[in-house]
Amino acid sequence: MKIVVINGSPAGCRGASAQYVQYLQQQLPRHRFQILEVAREIHKIERDEARFETIVEALTEADAVIWCTPVYLMLIPAQLKRFIELLFERNGSAALAGKIATAIFTSAHFYDHTAHDYIAGVSCDLDMAFVQGFSAHFSDLVTDEGRQNLLGFARDFLRQVSEQQPMRAAFPPIRWSAPTYDPPLPPTVARTGSSKVVVISDAGPEDGNLSRMIDLFERTVSQPVDRLELSELRMDGGCLGCMRCAENGVCGYQDDYAATFDERVLPADVVIYAGAVRDRYFSARFKTFIDRYFRNGHRPLEKRQAMGFIISGPLQQLATLREILEAHIQLFRSKRLGVVTDEDQRPEAITEQLQGLARAVDRWVEDPWFEPPTFLGVGGMKVFRDVVYENRAVLSADHRYYRDHGLYDFAQTRNRKWWLMTLMSLCMKIPILRPRTRKLIAAGRMRALKQVLVVQSSYSGGGSSQR
Repeated sequence: MKIVVINGSPAGCRGASAQYVQYLQQQLPRHRFQILEVAREIHKIERDEARFETIVEALTEADAVIWCTPVYLMLIPAQLKRFIELLFERNGSAALAGKIATAIFTSAHFYDHTAHDYIAGVSCDLDMAFVQGFSAHFSDLVTDEGRQNLLGFARDFLRQVSEQQPMRAAFPPIRWSAPTYDPPLPPTVARTGSSKVVVISDAGPEDGNLSRMIDLFERTVSQPVDRLELSELRMDGGCLGCMRCAENGVCGYQDDYAATFDERVLPADVVIYAGAVRDRYFSARFKTFIDRYFRNGHRPLEKRQAMGFIISGPLQQLATLREILEAHIQLFRSKRLGVVTDEDQRPEAITEQLQGLARAVDRWVEDPWFEPPTFLGVGGMKVFRDVVYENRAVLSADHRYYRDHGLYDFAQTRNRKWWLMTLMSLCMKIPILRPRTRKLIAAGRMRALKQVLVVQSSYSGGGSSQR
């Protein structure tokens, strides 16, 4: 059986993901594996149509396809995202129709599920049947259990391919016909505010709706707006995962990205991401910009910002993208301002949403506050915390930040709470003390909450505090 592997790692055969495929090549010699280095060679593939056609020919001859890639910021690397765009732009998708695909991902298990769902959805859009993929930790291959599970997954996948088992589409097709949004633009409101709003836009000539939505928002908000057009930003490439930035936060690229991010995005009070949906996500160029955030490592931004989105495309049909946007807000410790799309068939409704987003910006600037994170933010930061601590020799800049800012909140840390819980655990092991200990624990939790009310009541003179 001929298995074509689409390697999405910018590191190519040297990447961790490729080692999993090479292990399968060794263990399954009866099958032929052909690895296509689409991420590492993406610039050549874009320029050279003959090279692209060679890849399409290999895909046409495949009995099955494996997407093999690391996870970059909750999705695939921008380089692989661009290859997927080329498949649709150049009709390469015809070579994949009717084939069976799966995926092998490597990551620290940080939002690997959203990357899986994205690839499954794209595979269905390419008219392929998709078998649930394999999500490995970077180091799983060095363990007996990890190798056994990988081989079991591969053998099961190959059996399904050989038996041509009928499969339901993992994701329904997207049905989308964009309404034309071309309202008369209102006069620009007075810029009475002094906070900085930056709009990061990837609107191209074909994105008329998105451009007009940004124009209307910009005319409606009373804060000064800095529009950052990604088409005008020189970015020499996407993140390579080279880890050169791990020591001091300096990226190996010598382009416009670092200065632009530091001088225009970091100082902003409000960040609005404005993009059009391309194949279940934003464009590969937008993903390149987002991937390069890794220059800041796993550290939250020093300045907490408010964040909103202006999107052209069928966001309501893309649950995975909605989850990624929400996680992006929470992991950046930002305030959620809202999302506006052009999905409503009534132009006046879209205008009202944009005006509402502008009002949300003005309200928050005057009275800033932040929602507590849900599991999306808390769980993600716990994964980051453990990754940084376990790899502190390499992620030295992250380690210093986590250590100095108290982000190593391990439950095993021997602080006052640890000693108290140790004492309570001992008491719970003594039957005669167990009922009394339960009551003390419950009462202690309530006492701490009630103490806040007492202090606040005293602070406000017995009445409710007002701004």
